[in-house]
Amino acid sequence: MSSYDPPTPPPPGGDGAAGGDVPPPPPPPPPSYGGATPPPPDYGNAAPPPPPPPGGAYPPPPGGGFPPPPAPGAYGAPTPGSGWDLGTAFSFGWNAFTKNAGPVIGAFVLGIVVYGVLVGLGTVLRLAVGDSLIAQLVGQGLSLGFYTIAGTIVGGLFAQAALPVADGQKFEFSRFTDFSKVGDLAVVGLISGAITLVGTILCFLPGIIAGYLLSYAAYFVVDQNLSGVDALKASFEFCKNNLGSTIVWWLLSSIVAGLGICLCGVGVLVTAPIALFGTVYTFRVLQGRPVVMPS
Repeated sequence: MSSYDPPTPPPPGGDGAAGGDVPPPPPPPPPSYGGATPPPPDYGNAAPPPPPPPGGAYPPPPGGGFPPPPAPGAYGAPTPGSGWDLGTAFSFGWNAFTKNAGPVIGAFVLGIVVYGVLVGLGTVLRLAVGDSLIAQLVGQGLSLGFYTIAGTIVGGLFAQAALPVADGQKFEFSRFTDFSKVGDLAVVGLISGAITLVGTILCFLPGIIAGYLLSYAAYFVVDQNLSGVDALKASFEFCKNNLGSTIVWWLLSSIVAGLGICLCGVGVLVTAPIALFGTVYTFRVLQGRPVVMPS
């Protein structure tokens, strides 16, 4: 009697060439929640995507994201010398005059009287020094000194009353009669007069240039409480740093103020204050300071 031996199964991992069944592939591992997502199946031998960054984080956007906000105080910060306009300067001068015509004309009439007294004193001194050549030169120097001192004092007092108008205030006659800064104004007039005289002797044109460069010294005295010497230095720097605007205004405002003299002299009570108020506007705006239009 013969015995029956069952067939030996193929070894594991065989290719089933002998006709055996191929075991099914193992199931995929369960998903790992909170971890990285496994790559998709390799359909068509496509290149696998790059691996995610460690921990699931993503790099910041290129360029560091949004730019930081500007530093405090940088919003709308004024730039010195910006915003000046010739038409606005004359408009400010006209509005400031028409809104304050009474006290402005009163102050200007008083200023003419003060100027006349100081100039007359200079004339008396010039005539009293004698007839010699040296005496005449000294007399002319004294006379010119009184001219410039008188003009600087009167112009500075007017500026002292006019500058608050740029802040929205009224022109007050009492500010014009505040003589607390007359000493520094006299120093400005004396030094600027001497410099202008020397410049005039040196072919005339340097004297005109000096008068222009020092024309804002009185404003620095009454507005920023500078001494006479420091105010002269500040005026020089101010004109140098705002050359185009200050030259244009200096020339045109001088022409406008002079037109009043041509109108029988009375028109200067209107044209000169307009020019002076426009100078207040120019002085403030070219420093980057706000100006309130009179209303």
